[in-house]
Parts: sequence; structure tokens; C-alpha cells
Amino acid sequence: MRQSRRVKLLLVALISASVACYLAVEWWKVALPDKLSEILSKFILTGIIILVAHLLDLLFLKQGLHDEIEAIVSKQMTLSDGANKRGLKHVYASREDAQSDILKSIREATKQIWIIAVVQKEHPNLEELLNQLKKKKPSQCTRRILLLDGCSPAAVIRTIMESPADAANSILNYHNSSEDETKKPGSDPYCNEAVYRHFEQNIRVISHYPQLQECIKFYDYTPLCLLVIAENTAFYQPYTFGSHGDDASLERLTGMNMPIFRFEAYTGPKVANHQDTFSVLVSHAERIWDTSDITYELRSDETVRKKEIESAFNLVKARIEIVYEAIHKTKKDRQRKGTLNRTAKQKEERTL
Repeated sequence: MRQSRRVKLLLVALISASVACYLAVEWWKVALPDKLSEILSKFILTGIIILVAHLLDLLFLKQGLHDEIEAIVSKQMTLSDGANKRGLKHVYASREDAQSDILKSIREATKQIWIIAVVQKEHPNLEELLNQLKKKKPSQCTRRILLLDGCSPAAVIRTIMESPADAANSILNYHNSSEDETKKPGSDPYCNEAVYRHFEQNIRVISHYPQLQECIKFYDYTPLCLLVIAENTAFYQPYTFGSHGDDASLERLTGMNMPIFRFEAYTGPKVANHQDTFSVLVSHAERIWDTSDITYELRSDETVRKKEIESAFNLVKARIEIVYEAIHKTKKDRQRKGTLNRTAKQKEERTL
């Protein structure tokens, strides 16, 4: 409405200026000598043309700028409105960018600190987190840490996905072998890969914090996210099976490629159908905690861990083969295997 009024005023000014200049030229034609009148008339007409061009340019330039600014503001307002409704306060491009804020929130928290991670080897690592949790009074602050169980089927599948092809092949050959003499103690190649290696290191770290051992559980779900809840703030990084295809060092890694979102708890008046993402994340953490029963005590015995690993491989043996084929075999290899399988099946059918 305001923009339309400006356009009308500008057009009125343009028409008024043109009429005034025309009348002035006509008056000069009568009042002045012919030669001087002609010169002045040309000069004034040139001025009128320049004025009109300038006013038209100003009109459309302002209109274009106004439309562009309005579109940008509208877009930002839409994003801001959605973020505010869900309690989203900040987006960090990477885990490194969020590290200092995560550690600060943990230091300042006095009522609750909940952490869900895979192995938490990055800064702040598990030892740094445990040192912070140790300072909190258990009677005042709820302290919980959930880590991936390195002996679970989920950890086994993740390892096959993330390991180099030769390492994955060695793991499969070892666990597919039925000869006990090939399975010497400490020779399982699975234990040399990152997921289990960091898991075992975490077991050693936790052994030095007996007062915090009951605050730690291991989950056997497929890892879904990194989640740090400190007081009324939640740092959330969703995990995916996607990776940066143009970076060979990250080609096999899952998780850690998404941004980290910081959500704040809604503390305003009760609103019907209000969607508070912070509450959803707290509920997620509670359910994972309540449905996980693997404690430090159950995983502190190395002999028990080895048996659980063997059991995990047996449970998902067929699934592991599919993952290995999909991740580590080339398309040509998979096509060749498919042809061989079809040929064998046809021979079997002819025999029957």
C-alpha cells in the first residue's frame, strides 16, 4: 500500500515538472528574441528528457530493490519463525565448531548432563567428560552417558561398513572359519578396527572412575546421533550413512558429516500443540537409557567380550555378507557373482 502511494506521488511530480517546463518554454518563445528563445528551448527540453529518464530509473530501481529486500526479509523471517517455534538457537557447521560451547554447557550444568555417543574419541573425549561429571554432585545433578556396545551386532555391521576392503575381508574370513586353531586368542582382526579399539579403550578409562560406573551404559542400537543435553540446552548431530564422496579419507565414515544443532528448552507459558524439540530429545535419551541394560560390569571381562563378539557375528552373518558385497565389491564383481549364481541355479533346475 505504501509503495503504491509512493509511485503515484512520483508520477504526479513527473507530470507537474513536465507541464511547468513546457509552459516556461512557451513563455520564453514570446518574451525573448527568436534565437535566444530557440537555444533556451533546446536546453530546457534536454533537461526535461534527462529529468524524466532519471525519475523513471529511480522509480524502477527503487521498486526492484524494494522487491528484492522484501523477498530476502520474508525468507529470513520464515526460517527464523520456524527455528523459534522449535527452539533452534544455533547451527554449527561441524563438531569442531561446537566443541567449546558443548564443554562450556557441561561445565555450567548443575541439574542434568546426558550424553549419547558412539565412542566419543573427539574433544571433549570420554576422559574429559568423566572429569567434568566427577565434579557434579550426584544428589543434585543427573549424570548419564550412553556409548555403543562394541560387542553388539550394530557395532559389527558398522565396522564392516567403515573398514577398508582388505580389513573387512580378513574379519569375514576369521569369523566364517570353523577351525578353532585359526582363532588364536587375540587374533580376531575385528578387535583391531576403530569401533572396537575405541570401545576397549573406553572400558579401560571407565575402570579409573568407579564412582561414575553406574552412570554409564552401552546401547546395542544402530547409532542415530550425537546428543549432549546440559541443563536446558541440547546439542544434536544426526548420523547418516552418507559421506563426502569427494574426500577419500571420509569415504567410508558414517556419521559426523552433518551439522550440529543447538536447541533450547521452551520456558514460556503453556501453548496448545507447541512443538518443543528439546523435550523430544530428552524423551529420546530417556528411552535409550531405559531400554539399555549393558553396564560397565558386564563388559569389563575380556573373556565375556570375546564370546559376545562371536555371538554377534553369528546373529547377523547373512546381513554382514550383504553389507560387505554392497560396500566393498565393485559393481563388476557383483554382476559377475550374480551371473554365476544364476548359472548354478539353472544347472540345478535342469538336474531336477
